[in-house]
Amino acid sequence: MRHRFRWFCLLAALVAAGCGASFGGAGVMQYAVDVTNNGDQPLNAAISMSDGSVTRNIPPGKTSRLTGFADGAYSVGVVLEGPAKDAYLAKLEEIKSNLLLLRMGRNPVAREIVLENLPTVERQLKDLMSSGLPGCGGTLTIKKALATVSLSNAGGVWRGSCATSDYGSAIPGREPAP
Repeated sequence: MRHRFRWFCLLAALVAAGCGASFGGAGVMQYAVDVTNNGDQPLNAAISMSDGSVTRNIPPGKTSRLTGFADGAYSVGVVLEGPAKDAYLAKLEEIKSNLLLLRMGRNPVAREIVLENLPTVERQLKDLMSSGLPGCGGTLTIKKALATVSLSNAGGVWRGSCATSDYGSAIPGREPAP
């Protein structure tokens, strides 16, 4: 019986090591993606990591977190459906039309504004039509295990910005290996 128990313990340790768990050293790493709605209206955010994904409704000024135990790619996007998508498209088209009117004018300052903004609006329209998810993404690593995503809708157009930082391990007092 002891012999079987020893083999069981050895097998359990090997399985845990293969799953990334450790009984010493860095411990079990936890990765997270924090999404903050800095806009003036609620949004549905599609949050995806290597080992999971969710869609969450985030009120203005609030933050939602998705955690996992695998490094790799993450992405966050604003899910636009029904009336929200129609309103977003209408706003982008309105901005595009205003920029086109400015481009036809003879004001050099207005022309400079158009040259700066029209390509961005056209790209956003193209991205929206192909994916429907304005946002951003990146890669989580042991040294950069926390992604901080800010979504805002200044001027009615949703934009995302992403940053990564050290998050630490799930076991207090243990830091990731250098």
